[in-house]
Amino acid sequence: MISNSNSNYVAQIEQLFARPTANVDLAPIRSKFLGRTLLVTGAAGSIGSELCKQLLVLDPKHVACLDHNEPALSELHLGLAPSNPSALCSFYVTDILDAPRIQEILRDLHPEIVFHAAAEKHVVPMESNVKTAVNTNVFGTQTVLQAATAAGVEKFVFISSDKAVYPASVVGVTKRIGELMLAARPTSGTTCISARFGNVFGSSGSVIPIWAEQLRNGGPLTVTHPDAQRFFLSPSNAASRLLQSTTIGRHGDIFIFDMKQPIRIIDLAHAFLRIHIKSPASHADTQVEFIGLREGEKLAEQLFHEDEPILPTVFANIKRTSALGLNQPWQVLSQQLTALSSSLAADTDLQVRTQLKTIVPHYGLPLLASAPILSANPR
Repeated sequence: MISNSNSNYVAQIEQLFARPTANVDLAPIRSKFLGRTLLVTGAAGSIGSELCKQLLVLDPKHVACLDHNEPALSELHLGLAPSNPSALCSFYVTDILDAPRIQEILRDLHPEIVFHAAAEKHVVPMESNVKTAVNTNVFGTQTVLQAATAAGVEKFVFISSDKAVYPASVVGVTKRIGELMLAARPTSGTTCISARFGNVFGSSGSVIPIWAEQLRNGGPLTVTHPDAQRFFLSPSNAASRLLQSTTIGRHGDIFIFDMKQPIRIIDLAHAFLRIHIKSPASHADTQVEFIGLREGEKLAEQLFHEDEPILPTVFANIKRTSALGLNQPWQVLSQQLTALSSSLAADTDLQVRTQLKTIVPHYGLPLLASAPILSANPR
């Protein structure tokens, strides 16, 4: 979840970049969630927690929150109470790889919609934990999807990432496999859609909380490369657009939200420092240190593959594409996933990466920085 201090940083930085969060009017789609049972995996995370909060405002019958992080889930429990005191909420502490438990929860709940936000999302740590990323992001997704299909879920919504486009990281390629799985899998009555997110301002492990900690320790703020840039959106906007997409998604659709132009990370760092330079405890002497791109990182992300059509939707800030027609048939993909699963037990990380590339030919070796770049003072 995003702390109050991080939320303040987010609001101030959005103002500096002329990107104040616009409240999305969810009233027109309220009927799609009214009186329904909904399940959110990864519910205690940055996106999951905001999603649960917005879902409760739409007066569902029941919002089930699932996460393996018990302290964060307890915090979510307390935080959701004011959103809709009369709404039914339940909280499940479990791992998405625990197939029997996931099947039991889905069977007992009978949710109409599942939002699958649980994932390993941090690029650099997962480059050293390849099998963990594959297990969670590919086979954890498969576990939840199979349980959802068996339980008769109407719609399965997968949280993907712009890192899935021409992926250079294990996180990115596993997210792309998730998109392909949802599009290729026979529907069996369950409509499967994906949504590609950019970076979420203030999310756990992202630059804002990292910089806040570095600032408390006297600096410097670390930035990978002067030309590094990313797409950003706020947690509130991300969750609102996701809810809108859910109401229009057809099987195999991938939704991409308007995140405007990407922001250079160095400009974000300077904006972060300007906020504090104006404060009583001035940090005017704090420097920015360039540390070089790390394994799995790219200078810039993309929102679409070149061969993906970019289609409008009824919502001006949401575009649509599809993996249908570009994907392997389910029978072929299923065989590839079986081979990938076998490789986790016996093969090296490099061999697992080779299996990943078999499924996603666009997957490239991670970029490595040749050397750190000298520090630069903030403007």
